[in-house]
Amino acid sequence: MEPIVDSDITSAICFLTEVCSDSICVIVVASWTATVHRGYTATLSVLAAFIGYLMTRIAMALPHACVSCYYVCYAENPENRLFDKTIPDRINLIKSGRDVVVPTPRIPRRFTR
Repeated sequence: MEPIVDSDITSAICFLTEVCSDSICVIVVASWTATVHRGYTATLSVLAAFIGYLMTRIAMALPHACVSCYYVCYAENPENRLFDKTIPDRINLIKSGRDVVVPTPRIPRRFTR
């Protein structure tokens, strides 16, 4: 189960969504501020970037939690009839070597306390 959780890209997709939303907020606020209050363009753009990132971060917490919950529920009872064969098939592909898995980078133990 650990390799499949390590190869999950949900957090990367959430982060990419947050950065894209952040960029859209900056573009909209910078264009509006440049026409209305030219002197505050940089200040409001940075503020919009921060607020846009945080708002999207909050919004993306739900999908990320749903995927994590799916893994936890599967780990507790893999024989539940509500699960399809997605996770077992992926685990079999990883074990057989037919699926490329890039593990999540870990911090070496000597740096953790």
